Amino acid sequence: MKLIAIFAVLLCSVAAVCKPFSFIQLSDPHMGWLAAIKRVELGAPESLDNTELKAAVKKINAMKPDFVYCSGDMVSFANHEGYVAKFKEAVKDLEMPLYCAAGNHDIIITENGLKHYYEDFGRDYYKFVYNNSLFLCVDTCATERYRNCDAYEKKQRRWLENNLEGSKTCGYDHIFVLCHVPFIARSFDEGESYSSVRPDLREKYLTLFKKYNVEFVLAGHLHWETDILYDGTRHIAVQSFVSDPNWNKLPKGFRLYKVYDDRVETEWLPLSDDPQEIML
Repeated sequence: MKLIAIFAVLLCSVAAVCKPFSFIQLSDPHMGWLAAIKRVELGAPESLDNTELKAAVKKINAMKPDFVYCSGDMVSFANHEGYVAKFKEAVKDLEMPLYCAAGNHDIIITENGLKHYYEDFGRDYYKFVYNNSLFLCVDTCATERYRNCDAYEKKQRRWLENNLEGSKTCGYDHIFVLCHVPFIARSFDEGESYSSVRPDLREKYLTLFKKYNVEFVLAGHLHWETDILYDGTRHIAVQSFVSDPNWNKLPKGFRLYKVYDDRVETEWLPLSDDPQEIML
């Protein structure tokens, strides 16, 4: 397994042949989550149990997707000794690439916070092409006011627009945007909140998605599952992998995507189910 951070220029070819492929989206594993909650609320001793995440890795290996995407919050506190190490220990046996989006818990809010993220997980925005589908990963945490990085967000948005503009000549079958904080949590006109990209920036991104026919935006952050179609783009926020019994609508697990040249199929897979190799 390799944590993937891609920022080189990728060439495209028009009318490339798409071989069907699959990938898994796992969201908000929050290594150290329960330990942090218990420590703060109950004064309980710390426990960094990554058993369930290792079980997910074992099941994913048996299923043999082409790659895995983790939509952020790999850890609960990026500056807490052991959390990043325990996450990496759990995912090191993945037999396929792992792509990560930057979550708000993964980035230390300091002057050199992104430097630490780069060292732990790789770049916070990048792109890759897989079997004639374009994937653009962006750091939506940069849109949050507490990050105080409007110039950085604008630079990233310009990068996104440039890559979307360039995609028009490439003949991609599908375009996916990957991120942590969703652009839409409940509705496109929702007010400013912790749950989604703030309205003044949301409109700018949604305009880009419509203009360039972005088909999917795959996020996390909410800890519950949402699936919203807006202006031709399907916004999916995947339920957290950690136990939130008051929020979860689905059993603990992850989301499978099967990508064909003319469609994308997706379903939720409970961790408790017996693993089956993916059939395309």
